[in-house]
Amino acid sequence: MLLPFLTQISNRLLGLNQEYEKLSRKRQDQCNSLVDQWQTYQQEQKDSRQAEISKRETEFDAQLDELDRERRQGWVSQKQDESVICKKLLAYLQQYTADNDILTFPTDILDLFWSIDVQVPVLETELPSTIGKLSDMLKKNEL
Repeated sequence: MLLPFLTQISNRLLGLNQEYEKLSRKRQDQCNSLVDQWQTYQQEQKDSRQAEISKRETEFDAQLDELDRERRQGWVSQKQDESVICKKLLAYLQQYTADNDILTFPTDILDLFWSIDVQVPVLETELPSTIGKLSDMLKKNEL
């Protein structure tokens, strides 16, 4: 009499245990799914923000370049013919001697570089290419 009762209880306990395991697996699957969704969302947000940051950096760089160009134009002390400016710069650079590798120029020479929108040479090794560029500009202006 006791044996059938214990068998019934044992069967019910096994059934309950199996149901509990199913629910546990289902909860674990739901938890994993939520974690995956959260990680996907975080990655999408990170990518989106990174793209926005990159876009803003590009816009900011363009704005800085424009401001720099405007300031350079404001610094130009006098408007002169481009060929005259090239001749002055060539004469100055050809007689220029540097004490070290880094070049320094007076502000009036910097004004001349900026007025014709030529990059100012910073290192002594940049002098020949700058002189060549100025010579080419002078030839174009004389034609």
